[in-house]
Amino acid sequence: MKIAFIGHKGYPSLYGGVEKVVEEIANRMAERGHQCYVYSRSHYTQDTITRNNITNIIIKGIKSRRLDTLSHTFLSLLDVIKRDVDVVAIHSFGNAILNFIPKIFGIPVALHLHGFEWGQTRFNFIERKILLRLPIMTLKKYSDAITTVSIEQHKELNRRRIKNILIPNGVSRNNNHKELKKANHDIYFLYVGRIAYQKGIDTLIKAYIECSFYDMKLKIVGGHEHAEKYYNHLLDLANGNVNIEFLGYKYGEELAEIYRNAFAIVIPSESEECPMVLLESLSFNKCIIASKIPGIYNIAEDNVIYFENKNHFDLADKLKSVYKNQIIRNEYEFRVSKLDMHQFDWDSIVDEYEKLYHHVILNYHPAVKKQNVKLDLDYVQNNIPNNKHHSLQILNDTVKAFDIKHKLYYKIIRPSLPSVYRKRFQQIYRSNVRKNTDLIDHIKRTVNYNLSNDQISKLYPDNKKCAVIITHDVDSLEGFKFIPKILELSEKFNIKSCWYIIPYKYPIDEGIIKLIKDYGDEIGIHGFNHDGKLFIDYKTFHNRAKFINAAVKKYNAKGFRSPMVHRNLLWLQELDIEYDASCFDYDPFQPFPGGTYTIWPFKFLKFIELPYTIPQDHTLFYELRQTDISIWKKKIDWIIKNNGMVLSITHPDYLMEKNYLSLFENLLDYVSSIEQSWKCLPCEMAEWWNKKERQSAQKIELTIHH
Repeated sequence: MKIAFIGHKGYPSLYGGVEKVVEEIANRMAERGHQCYVYSRSHYTQDTITRNNITNIIIKGIKSRRLDTLSHTFLSLLDVIKRDVDVVAIHSFGNAILNFIPKIFGIPVALHLHGFEWGQTRFNFIERKILLRLPIMTLKKYSDAITTVSIEQHKELNRRRIKNILIPNGVSRNNNHKELKKANHDIYFLYVGRIAYQKGIDTLIKAYIECSFYDMKLKIVGGHEHAEKYYNHLLDLANGNVNIEFLGYKYGEELAEIYRNAFAIVIPSESEECPMVLLESLSFNKCIIASKIPGIYNIAEDNVIYFENKNHFDLADKLKSVYKNQIIRNEYEFRVSKLDMHQFDWDSIVDEYEKLYHHVILNYHPAVKKQNVKLDLDYVQNNIPNNKHHSLQILNDTVKAFDIKHKLYYKIIRPSLPSVYRKRFQQIYRSNVRKNTDLIDHIKRTVNYNLSNDQISKLYPDNKKCAVIITHDVDSLEGFKFIPKILELSEKFNIKSCWYIIPYKYPIDEGIIKLIKDYGDEIGIHGFNHDGKLFIDYKTFHNRAKFINAAVKKYNAKGFRSPMVHRNLLWLQELDIEYDASCFDYDPFQPFPGGTYTIWPFKFLKFIELPYTIPQDHTLFYELRQTDISIWKKKIDWIIKNNGMVLSITHPDYLMEKNYLSLFENLLDYVSSIEQSWKCLPCEMAEWWNKKERQSAQKIELTIHH
């Protein structure tokens, strides 16, 4: 995916909770192979990073209290429409009024809410009304997905009948909180965060002064950008007290050291949603004194010391009790150390964001909208035999997009190369693929299929233990003419096959078509003209789809397979087919390598997907240069053991070369001897699996081993 992050101050994070969230998401998404465009404000950072799938784009906005965020977001959105991104992730509730900009240009929007600005005292009455009404109107209309970080936010949007997903902020548990700095033995209460009206720092200073500590300091870490008036008010409250220190922004290890050495941490905020300072304080196992507001209590529950919001007398009492009674401090440090912070683990949280972005992109696509359905990961998890940790792998594999190198090859290089040089070019291109003759090693290490007897009995008709499907891709006129020879050979073993023909590449002999049908075999459609450009862009596919549908109707075809197994199952929803056979369980030798890691059919929107599960003949004969079918046999044995579907792809164009037809005969002989196997046509399997879906048969489960 290509994701643009907009609405925060900048990257990498120097200060600010939203900035920390964006940094964590972008870094982890980049590590997973996604391209991230992060928009930063020129006054926040000048670090124009372009590395590790992250591009930091510096945009200069209008630096003022009211226009800084909106002006930067507006200019960033004008820039992002020029870039080829899949989704725009906009942060901040106020920025929702600009959601319509990317939507005009066909880019889906995910809006991430970190708080509601209408409750902030820095805005006057009229501004708060505007901040409430305009974003509420636009976020519902123009956002493809909305996330909240707190239960209160989630409930508030639900009350307004606005669908949203609760994804909290995250934190990394600090494991070296016991390592205290030796040189500095200051004892201090600590506040960390922006200096802003709603943070309640005035309440903290009043409470601290009320306590009249002589050996306990108060350290305030944070900047006062756009809050000069409030900052000056705090200085007046401090009245030159040398024990009250304003340290400004602190970052990285210096901030961590301040956290570790703090006597206790105070969070006096008047309103919060999912405060990063709370999560960080919890990660350091510190005693925390906080205002009792929902955004804090819903996270920490009874594991921190609470005072009445805005009541500096109550806060002063809590500061004194912690200062005087070491037992109380130790008790709350112990409670915090035992807290289960798993729900705030960044990797798990980014899993949710990754799932969300996939959901947004998939459902924004015209092919999905045309079907009038919603496709989400829950659907995929329930219809593909896999668990939630592996579903993104499947979605990535079934929707493959052409990048620049693929477009260059299929538009320019491939058409200009004679066939013999094209094959050589492909060998060079795939030379980085390790020539591992045991192709099941990878999938065996990745998945472990565990089926109960009851599940096995429901997989195939008549309690069959596995299925066998033979298919052929007819890539040339010479291969088409060779079909009768293969038909005779298959008849010898009483095995039926499916023949995927190319409708607009070579003249199709109706006599051979009739012969195929007379043998009881099936005819499928194999792309448009096999030039590799079917999925080069949506416009090309859409224009060709009507011709493919005409061929489907003419030959009464039920299924489709894309040439070179290029695949985008979303676009394929436009075809009038009952099944597709363009995916595979695992194959590193294809132009788009990877796999769905499933050896069964699965439902994808309106049709059934039938992945091939043993190596193609081209892979076996040309890539691996095998002279026997031992690799086929080994993979077939493993599939049978796991009650899977053996689905092969061979090409008459290759079978007519050398002794490959005799090797194919060996394959037919081997599969014909498999006991308790359902030898069927792809259309029969699709019909059966559709019936299973309609009956809501029990789904197959598999366990992923990382």
